[in-house]
Amino acid sequence: MYEEVSAGPPSLALTLAETFRPSLELATLFAAAPLLWAAPRGDGRKVLVLPGFSLDDTSTYCLRSYLTFLGYHVSGLGMGPNFGDRTLGSDSRRLGAKIDGHRGEGKIILIGHSLGGVVARQYARRHPDQIERVICLGSPFAGDETSMNEGVVWLRRHMTGEDRSIVTDRSPLPVPHTVIYSRSDGVVSPFDCRDSADDADNIEVPGSHIGLVVNAAAFRIIAERLAQIAA
Repeated sequence: MYEEVSAGPPSLALTLAETFRPSLELATLFAAAPLLWAAPRGDGRKVLVLPGFSLDDTSTYCLRSYLTFLGYHVSGLGMGPNFGDRTLGSDSRRLGAKIDGHRGEGKIILIGHSLGGVVARQYARRHPDQIERVICLGSPFAGDETSMNEGVVWLRRHMTGEDRSIVTDRSPLPVPHTVIYSRSDGVVSPFDCRDSADDADNIEVPGSHIGLVVNAAAFRIIAERLAQIAA
């Protein structure tokens, strides 16, 4: 089990630090190149990377490039900024079409940052026969909105058009999944980003929320988890 952390949104200091910390993590990413280069290679499996709230594929470029280098068949969302159902369609029908087009006859691995991870989990819950594994990066999937600043919650609701009457499904995900989170996340508190099951694959890394898509430690963990599938 993981060490408990207090509920409530991140501190103002952590939130303000989101303006510059991702740049530092990007610099560290290049410095960690030898470690990342030595990661286990892939076998051509299909991977789809979903960006976070209001972000597009530009935000996941480094991660997708790295996984392509390792030998995976990687695709971005290709739909512009991620505004939930307003981008993906009701019941994520546009996402389903994208997944079907990329995976072919086999299964696919979904990697999602923030809201992208929430969407990935929801899709895997409805279509476990299509998904080989889900990896979330700083995704507040537990559904406790006290983990975010009220302004962030308001903005997400209005820009995604989410249905507030839907109750979050907290039952075990029917596919293997990994949760990567940061205790120093400036957007979402980690208590809402981790699976509470005793056997959950929750992994903490140092870093910011936005910077999780350029976080060297997260990259190496993703490479190792994907390699386990091929083993």
